[in-house]
Parts: sequence; C-alpha cells; structure tokens
Amino acid sequence: MSYGLHPQSAIDSTEESIKKSADFLEKLIQERKVKAIGEAGFDYFTPEYKASSVMQEKMWQIQLEFALFYKLPLVVHC
Repeated sequence: MSYGLHPQSAIDSTEESIKKSADFLEKLIQERKVKAIGEAGFDYFTPEYKASSVMQEKMWQIQLEFALFYKLPLVVHC
C-alpha cells in the first residue's frame, strides 16, 4: 500500500493542513503501514493548479525527504 500527498490537493491546502498530512504520512511510515510514498508530483494543466505550484513544491519536498530518509519507493504522479 502507498500513501501520499497528491498534487491536486494543493489547491485547498494551507501550511497547517500540509503539516497535518505530512505528520499522518510519517506516522503511517513509522508504523510500517505503507510500502511506498505517493502519488507525489506536480499538476499544472489548469490555471488553478499552476497557482498552487508553491504548495505542490512543498508537498513534493516533504515526500521526497521521507522517501530518502525511510528508504521507501516514491510513486511519481506523471
């Protein structure tokens, strides 16, 4: 099973909601409930998604760091 912060959720995200989601993801990782992280990536195909690029980048960076630290595969949204 994998779990991640999907780029399309960045539209409605705040710093606080991203932190909560990241904390939840890390808890799942530490409890060994996930075998991979993702679907992580970027969506820029509408003006709304392009406008959320900063949040998408933050979400990407969190997941990439978790994948490297916990040595888990990163499922890339492409």
